[in-house]
Amino acid sequence: MYGAKVTGETVTTSNTAQASLYLNGIEVEIDFDDLNEADERVDEIVRLVNLQTGAHGVQASKTQMGGLELVTVDGRNLSVWFNDTTFNASDFGLGGVTPENGVTGLTSGVSAGATAVNSVYGRITLVSEKAFTVEPGESGYTSDSNFTALGFQEGTFGGEVDEATTKMTPPRTGRLSFQVGASAGQTITVDLADFGARGPVTSEITADIAAEKPSIAIATRAGAESVLSDLDLVMDRVNAKRAELGAVMNRLQYAMDNLSNASMNQAASRSQIEDADYAAASTELAKAQIMQQAATAVLAQANMSQQSVLQLLQG
Repeated sequence: MYGAKVTGETVTTSNTAQASLYLNGIEVEIDFDDLNEADERVDEIVRLVNLQTGAHGVQASKTQMGGLELVTVDGRNLSVWFNDTTFNASDFGLGGVTPENGVTGLTSGVSAGATAVNSVYGRITLVSEKAFTVEPGESGYTSDSNFTALGFQEGTFGGEVDEATTKMTPPRTGRLSFQVGASAGQTITVDLADFGARGPVTSEITADIAAEKPSIAIATRAGAESVLSDLDLVMDRVNAKRAELGAVMNRLQYAMDNLSNASMNQAASRSQIEDADYAAASTELAKAQIMQQAATAVLAQANMSQQSVLQLLQG
C-alpha cells in the first residue's frame, strides 16, 4: 500500500493575510502576516500541518526545491484545497504541484464541506501466486462508476493466459532469486524461459511431438528447407537463453568469490585475536614501560648533576 502524495515546486509570498488550508476536510489555519520569506512560510505550514496529522492523516515536509510535500502515511486518499480565491497554490508552497497518482491542480474558494474538490489517490499493489481478476462488484459500484479513478485497473493478472494473444513474450515459467548480500534488495534473479514442446523457444520444431500425425516433416525438399530454417531460428533462441544463464552464472560466481574472500579475511582476523599470547604481550608491555621510566630517571639525574656543578662554580 502506498499513500497519496503531492509535491509542490514553487513558493510565493505575495499574500500576507490569514488563510485556511483544508486537508481531507480538516482546516489548518495559517497566518501569513509575519511570514515574508519563502523558507519561513513553508516551515510554518509544515509545523501546523503536522500538529494535526492524527486528524487528517497527512504528513508534511519541505522538498529540496523549497516547496511543500504532503503524504498520507496510512495509505488513504488525499484531498487538498483552500478557501480564499485571492490565494493561489504557490502561496502554500504547492505551486506546480505534481501528484503521485491522481489529478493535477488544487481547488480554491470552497468551504470545509466541499464536495467538488479533486483528490489524489493512494495505491494498492495486489500480489498472488495464482491468477486473479479485478472488476467492479455489484454492491456499491456499477458500470457507470469511475473504477479507474479509484486506482484500480480491470482485468486478469498472473497465471497462464491466452497464448495466442496476451501471453508474455517470452513467457516466464519461473524466477530464481539468490540473496548475495546482507542488505535487502541485494539479490540476483534469473528468469527461466519455457522450453516446453509448445513453448515460444522451440515450438517451431517441437510443437507436434505428441501428435499422431506430425505436421513438421522433412519428407520433401521444401519441408526439409523449412525445418532447417526453423532449426536455425530455434538454435539462436537457445543460444540467447544460454548466454543469459551464463551471464547470471558469472555474476553468481563473482558474488561467491567476493563473499568467500570476506569470510576468509574475517576468519583470519578472528584467529589472530583468539590466538594472541597475552602473557608474552603483557611481558613486552611491562618491559617497554620499565625502560621508558628508567630512561626518564637517568635523564632527570643527569640534569640534577649539571645544576650541582653550576652551583659550586657560583659559590
